[in-house]
Amino acid sequence: MKMLRVAAIVMMALPMAIGATAASASPTDGNDIGPLIVGGGPADQTYSWMGSMQPQGYSHYCGASLIKPLWMVTAAHCVDGQNAST
Repeated sequence: MKMLRVAAIVMMALPMAIGATAASASPTDGNDIGPLIVGGGPADQTYSWMGSMQPQGYSHYCGASLIKPLWMVTAAHCVDGQNAST
């Protein structure tokens, strides 16, 4: 029974610890970014279904995919705590 209690505590504490670490991350101003793609090259076509989330005053911090003409989908951690705006 004690082992089950310890496992339950760990299972509750781990997501909180991971969430606290993720919440402390902040967008970059772009000055500390290294090479974007190691060994990469120019694309031979356009990728019009890809989006870049760039809050005002910051550079790219999350990607998104176009799923309808006016709808994009992205990861939840990219918009957690944000208000919708155009």
